[in-house]
Amino acid sequence: MDFVFLGLVFCALLPTVLSKAILEVRFARYINHAGTGENGHCCDGRGFFCFSKCDHRFVICLDEADNNRNVNRCQIGRKSSGSIDNANVNIFADSFGGVRNPMIFYLDIWKEKAQLKVDVFDVDDNSDDKVDFLYGNFTLSAAKNKKLSREQSFRLATPRTLLDYKVSVYCEENYYGPGCDVMCEERNDAKGHYTCDTKTGAKVCMDGWEGENCDRRPEEMCGTQRCGHNQICNNATLEFTCECIKGFTGDNCTDPALVECYDGHCQNNGTCHVTNDTLTCNCSIGWRGDTCAEEYDPCEFNPCQRNGTCIPKEKEGYLCLCPIDSQGLHCENISVCLTQENVCLNGGKCVQENYKEDWYFCDCPVHYIGKHCETLVKNITNVDNKTDSANVTETGRTTTVSTNTVTEAPKAVVVLRGKVDSRNEEEVRKALIKIIHDFTNIKGELNLELEKDVFKTEEGEILTEIGVRGTSNGKPFNVGEVQRVLSDSHASMVDSYLPIPRNLPDSHTHTPLSNASQKQIQHDGWIHHYWFVVLLVVLAIVALVMFVIGFIIIRKKKSLEEMDNKANVARSSTNVTDSNNSNAQSFENSLYFEMNNQKQGSGRVNFKAMP
Repeated sequence: MDFVFLGLVFCALLPTVLSKAILEVRFARYINHAGTGENGHCCDGRGFFCFSKCDHRFVICLDEADNNRNVNRCQIGRKSSGSIDNANVNIFADSFGGVRNPMIFYLDIWKEKAQLKVDVFDVDDNSDDKVDFLYGNFTLSAAKNKKLSREQSFRLATPRTLLDYKVSVYCEENYYGPGCDVMCEERNDAKGHYTCDTKTGAKVCMDGWEGENCDRRPEEMCGTQRCGHNQICNNATLEFTCECIKGFTGDNCTDPALVECYDGHCQNNGTCHVTNDTLTCNCSIGWRGDTCAEEYDPCEFNPCQRNGTCIPKEKEGYLCLCPIDSQGLHCENISVCLTQENVCLNGGKCVQENYKEDWYFCDCPVHYIGKHCETLVKNITNVDNKTDSANVTETGRTTTVSTNTVTEAPKAVVVLRGKVDSRNEEEVRKALIKIIHDFTNIKGELNLELEKDVFKTEEGEILTEIGVRGTSNGKPFNVGEVQRVLSDSHASMVDSYLPIPRNLPDSHTHTPLSNASQKQIQHDGWIHHYWFVVLLVVLAIVALVMFVIGFIIIRKKKSLEEMDNKANVARSSTNVTDSNNSNAQSFENSLYFEMNNQKQGSGRVNFKAMP
């Protein structure tokens, strides 16, 4: 029994013990805007009636990179999730449907390329319906360890749905190389004296040692003869020779040599210099040490100034994400809005855009326009309804312009995938208010004014441009702050708040929809949103028709019964009058009609005894 238990424990630990590389796959988001299955119908509904959103379930298959599309062939690993109920857009957290996120797979060797295949289903009571199948290859090299690994983003997409995911690969301890297939464990004992190359994993012998495992000294290979001072034995040929060590020259290696740089002294693209007869190395970013052989995190001491965020690059170096008020390689340049406090006149606010070097604009108050809010605009309506543009006065840097119009207030713009209409406009409004409250200095009661403009890309994708302006506690707020939050650097944050994701900028042009397309979108949106009203009207009409048909059938049946009764009475009366000529009438009917005739004649009934 004990052996069985130990066997089970060994089998459970086997993937971890034998694995050389670790692959982590993290799902970010899955989008099924229309909420439909593979057949084009709603996940939960009938026809064009959609009762609720989809209950997505995922089957994840990791396979070797090739053209195979079989979701049951998973050379690397396979996982299945439970359902994520009532959501057409899934933003994945640390786990989803009982599956850990990121998903971890153990590999004996990483081939630098793999294929991800995902089957998506809608979970129903009777049987799960197919929603979509996504697949694609991804490529990346393995990092030395988990600390140095960096996630890379990838996307799988079909005409109806898309899946964003991230992947990282790193080697287990003592394994090296892009495929984690080189094993090297540093040691300094009787079995060897070597370190490991940080990239290739090759053994690097310590000073005074050589051989495949760095376990032999050079003198031991030169026989009994020993070299002199400042010399070293070299047995590259059948006969050994004594060579001078670095820094000495001459027949007996007693003369100091001129120190010069040589190839290979500074590793990892380091630059060699001679300082005071000593070789020194200026290391490239990410490396340090006397010969630049020691790898380190370039963001370890945060070289970014002014609270900038340091992000290591994939190959070498780093990138500083600067705050809005600074720019430069290390955020060393202060923004124009700070160096020139009075650049905006007449109460205008300076807004610095971080993604455009030396670019800023002035958010002017009402009735002021111009690059620096230097122009005052007055509303003057003439009797002839003409603009009095001849009277222009200038004092200092303030210019007064008389006109009958006021320039349109600035607005922040964000582009969303899909269409925004009566179905989701209020959700978008609430999401924008929450984003402004949480990520800007604009507080208080917000009143947003939204402008919607529906576009269509060259590929036929529907997009909606939302213009945002409004007031905070009754006063117009700074739209520059809102635009900063809605910029590309906040993409993941904005997507997690909005009910439908943003459309990231690309090189495609957008064309307005035709009037017919606009009407069709609005029509489809009304039916999609108010399907239950249409259903109730249809049921009411069916019930009314059934009621009218039933009423007609009952009236017809009743009329037929009355006609049958009258016909029976008429036939009975005829039989009483001609009773002498009929032998088929019963005694009871004769007695009844006789009594009836007497009652009608005299009001009394005479009974006669029958002989």
